[in-house]
Amino acid sequence: AEAENQRAAARKTRAESEQLEFMNTIRKLRLVLEAQLIIIADENPTDTQRLTGLVEVLKDVAQKS
Repeated sequence: AEAENQRAAARKTRAESEQLEFMNTIRKLRLVLEAQLIIIADENPTDTQRLTGLVEVLKDVAQKS
């Protein structure tokens, strides 16, 4: 029983670690996209809209996780 508890705790720790890694990846991607938005702000409105949409999706994912 104790070995099973240890395995369950290890799975939980691994899942929490993966969740943190996922959130860090989302945060980094959002920052890169926001920087790209600044760079292309005046160049192409269509690309700007698409990137803005992606940033919003990433913000939503971050809030729900």
